[in-house]
Amino acid sequence: MENLRNLIVLPFLNTFAGDGEGTLRVDVTAEDGEHQIKYEGKVVGSLKIDEGFRIDTIHLSELSKRVAPILAAGEDLIEYQLKVLDWVAEAKDIAGDAGDWVGVYYKASYILKEDTTDLVLGPYLGRSTDHIRIPIDKGFCGMALREEKTVNIEDVSKDDTHIACSITTKSEIVIPLKDSNGNFVAELDIDSDKLASFNPKLEAELQEFALTFPSL
Repeated sequence: MENLRNLIVLPFLNTFAGDGEGTLRVDVTAEDGEHQIKYEGKVVGSLKIDEGFRIDTIHLSELSKRVAPILAAGEDLIEYQLKVLDWVAEAKDIAGDAGDWVGVYYKASYILKEDTTDLVLGPYLGRSTDHIRIPIDKGFCGMALREEKTVNIEDVSKDDTHIACSITTKSEIVIPLKDSNGNFVAELDIDSDKLASFNPKLEAELQEFALTFPSL
């Protein structure tokens, strides 16, 4: 930790909305552990810093990509997005070893109030992904909300429909999520690096948990 600067500051452009320039700031204490990430003074997440952490271009790029979905809907919804991030962490715990990538995709019409059927990336845990916007007629993500049903794929390589968040993904489950009025507004997407990770028991557990999704 001797080479770790006491402060990480980097410019940030909200590429989701096309605007929202500002500054990400991470205050680093002398000890390892979780450190708050702030955007223009507001807490938008945390960064785990340990002895293996290096401040370089790769890490800062990852930091920006991880924070971007939290800020996608604007500063007024930061608290809501952090609540969803906590919910995603619970989903990851339920998924266990199967949860190599766990995240939420919203209908853009729900979270961004756009006149479109596109889906946009929300809070997630796992490797960063370039798939921040998905047409509803593409991929398993689009299928789950288009048909309003759970999609459980044992081997994604056997279906051209798959849009991978990661090239290591081998199986995937996507569960549609409802708001408090019973409308489908988002989905829980879990990718696994192992084949056939989501057996009927785990699928049922995740579907039950999906009923607790925090809506706006």
